[in-house]
Amino acid sequence: MIGKRLNGRYKVIKSIGSGGMANVYLARDMILDRDVAVKVLRVDYVSEANMLKRFQREAQSATSLTHPNIVSMYDVGDEEDYYYLVMEYVEGMTLKQYIQEHSPLDLEDSVDIMLQLTSAIAHAHHNGIIHRDIKPQNILIDSEGNIKITDFGIAMALSATAITQTNSVMGTVHYLSPEQARGGTASKQSDIYSLGIVMYELLTGTLPYEGETPISIALKHLQSDLPRPSEVVKDLPQSIENVILKAAAKDPHYRYKNADEITEDLKTVLNPERASEPVFAPAPDLEATRAIPIIKDRMNIPASEDTKIHQPDNLKKEPDKPKKKRKKWPWIVAILMVFLLSGGMMAAMGVFGPTKVQVPDVVGENIEDAEDVISEVGLTVGEVVYEPNEEIEEDIVLRSSPKATRTLEEGEAVDLIVSSGKETIETDGYLGRNYNNSEDLIREAGFSDIEVTERFDDSAEGTILEQEPGEGAVVVPGDTVMELVISKGIEESEVPNLTGFTAEEIAAFEGNSGLSVSITREEYSNDYAAGTVISQNPEAGTMVEVGGNINVVTSLGAPPVPVNNVVIPVTIEFLEEEEPPAEGEDPPELPEQIITIYIDDKNNDMNEPVEEFTITEDTERNIRLTIEEGSSGSYRIERNGEVYLEDTISYQENE
Repeated sequence: MIGKRLNGRYKVIKSIGSGGMANVYLARDMILDRDVAVKVLRVDYVSEANMLKRFQREAQSATSLTHPNIVSMYDVGDEEDYYYLVMEYVEGMTLKQYIQEHSPLDLEDSVDIMLQLTSAIAHAHHNGIIHRDIKPQNILIDSEGNIKITDFGIAMALSATAITQTNSVMGTVHYLSPEQARGGTASKQSDIYSLGIVMYELLTGTLPYEGETPISIALKHLQSDLPRPSEVVKDLPQSIENVILKAAAKDPHYRYKNADEITEDLKTVLNPERASEPVFAPAPDLEATRAIPIIKDRMNIPASEDTKIHQPDNLKKEPDKPKKKRKKWPWIVAILMVFLLSGGMMAAMGVFGPTKVQVPDVVGENIEDAEDVISEVGLTVGEVVYEPNEEIEEDIVLRSSPKATRTLEEGEAVDLIVSSGKETIETDGYLGRNYNNSEDLIREAGFSDIEVTERFDDSAEGTILEQEPGEGAVVVPGDTVMELVISKGIEESEVPNLTGFTAEEIAAFEGNSGLSVSITREEYSNDYAAGTVISQNPEAGTMVEVGGNINVVTSLGAPPVPVNNVVIPVTIEFLEEEEPPAEGEDPPELPEQIITIYIDDKNNDMNEPVEEFTITEDTERNIRLTIEEGSSGSYRIERNGEVYLEDTISYQENE
């Protein structure tokens, strides 16, 4: 098997276990890229056609079990005489191994494990499925303490086929219910009995019944009182012991009615006020008539996987001894007496016991019609369980328990499993998740049609922004389109080259690009005219978020030339008359003289005077020149239109 690819999909990697009915392999699902466990039916069972049909039908039914504490059944198939189940792969160990390594478990851990087990079995029972083979070897536990029950499909498939037909009993003998041990039909109470034995082993680390042969152990299940767990575990709260005693009662009538009931009891079993409650003891019903099972000398009970029975080849057959002839008439008389007495009792009770009624075939009927048919034949409708079905419409009966043609006493109940139509689910929420990581989860939920649209968003690329149907919506996934909007990430734009842009060009760019421009500083430049862009950050060709900003530096024009500011003090003399006045005469009053000053420097030229005024006497004035490096400045003073004083001064002269 190693290396074989079943159905072109499941590549077998290695063997991870084997049992009496099947071999288990680790395989890789090449389509969904995940590890799976593949359980391949042993060749011993492949030759029985009836068993194979039931194996396939019941295994497919087990795929409907969806529960966190039940190993998920993914697929069932056959190929080249290989009949296999594909299941969830649980990395861990069996509960049997866990008990052997950690025994005895503390109370809290034991109760936690039992709560997970009863929750799973309750779910199976609600779906009309009985396990029939509950034992620690069929229970897996991972490193976190999570429990997973396995082998539903094989247990159901084999329960009514070759094993039953040869008068064998389903289940490992150490965990077998009394009714299974005597060859009776397994029921929900049979699973509850096995749960009680598992709980006994969890708390004590031992099995309640031991024997040299499977038959001797089975007889103890039938005849011996269950050993008190408190005799093994000191100070065991009576409430916990009572759960075991009630679950593992010999008579199914005294056990828990269903797995939900044992779950509710376990929830409060550690409450201090229950620690000293009375010991559980079935109340004797003196009026009830119980059928006493006949214990055969020989029982065909399968040995557990840990027990091997070897038959010696040299067994000698005892010689036949002559049988002593016995008189028959005393026995005949005794039998007639018993018959007459019992017949009289039955007559007194009313005819010869309850009326027997055959279960009618109501599969395919509407639930209301089925209920009428069942009532008409004298039976009652028991539990009605709805389960999804992709092909059968809502309210149509899928199967009954017991099945059609089975015989019941008048007034007994028939449980019905009814189609709820196509399976609906409550939609998970995917908002905020990455689409690539969520696509498989969405498809595994049943959504085969996924429509994806994208839009720019601040969220990381691939983030799911919207979904329809939304979280919590109840839908038929196979008939529903899952519409998703996912993020393309932040919208980006390529930065252009803004070098040389004027203020007007920058404004136009901002209006069209979705980017903004900020002038961070100005500086002198010999290469760029004043007001134009010299440099930018980020550089041209860089991708930036739309709505982002580009920082630029603009030009102040060419850098200024160094100057010297020169101050030249001058005295402007008032021009006197050349001939003095005659003796005894007053000097004549002279008119005002007009002074005009011209400057040629960085800021002025000789074309326009910088100053003009009049004087009536000698006047002091400061001539101010701004002389650039490498040049010179000059000034000229005119008095009444004639040059009074002029000079030229170089930059170097004033350094």
